[in-house]
Amino acid sequence: MKKSISIILFFCSVLIADVWQSSNIQGTNIFSIKNEKNQVFEISCNKKQSSVLLKDSIGKINPTNVYAIMSIDNVRRTFASPLNVKNIDDISNWNEILKYLQTADRFYVASSIGGFYFEPTNSTSELNNLLTICTQFISNSKNNSSKKNNLPLIKPENPMEIYVKTSKTPKNALFEINSLDANLTINNVIVNGGNCETDLMPIIRKNRIINKVPKYPLELDKFDSLEVMAWECKRILEIQIETNYGSYFYTLN
Repeated sequence: MKKSISIILFFCSVLIADVWQSSNIQGTNIFSIKNEKNQVFEISCNKKQSSVLLKDSIGKINPTNVYAIMSIDNVRRTFASPLNVKNIDDISNWNEILKYLQTADRFYVASSIGGFYFEPTNSTSELNNLLTICTQFISNSKNNSSKKNNLPLIKPENPMEIYVKTSKTPKNALFEINSLDANLTINNVIVNGGNCETDLMPIIRKNRIINKVPKYPLELDKFDSLEVMAWECKRILEIQIETNYGSYFYTLN
């Protein structure tokens, strides 16, 4: 009798599939799914941005680069997590991913922390508004940009704070630009009159990378921090920052 019960329980556990769950927390819609190995794939969307998160069975999180979704018929679609609309190069590809997930009964996600299989049974019912919700930030951002462009720019005296941090090697210097203005756009950073080459480092907000490969022109929100590496530049004497307000010069002792 005990053996029969065990067999029934085994078949029940096999038949239980992964299910999508959705919630709304302070204006952010969260769509998440967990498989039998306790691995989690999550999409978070609000009016300002969308992001994806992948968590393995021991809780290790990869919030920045979830790369491949593969369908049951091996049609592969590669995408980068749209953590911020300013960092999306291919909007149509993101739309296709969302459309696919709305009806997928099996999909695979690959990232730097591993690959994970999910077999949801309720994609159509639970994700019926996924595409609408998780693309609203795109049109919202465009509207905000249009409003900004129509407003006259009043040049602030100092919209940034510069902080020289550390040197990774004796020949290189790292400094940080802290935005003090909500409408600041960085168009270029020139160190020592162009004698030092520079690279933009990933932008971090609230302990999450929101832009892994920053490019000019670069919009910063108020209190965002941007790190800049100056190569072959042991000593920084002058930093020139080209912005939407004009040029700013910072002389360092």
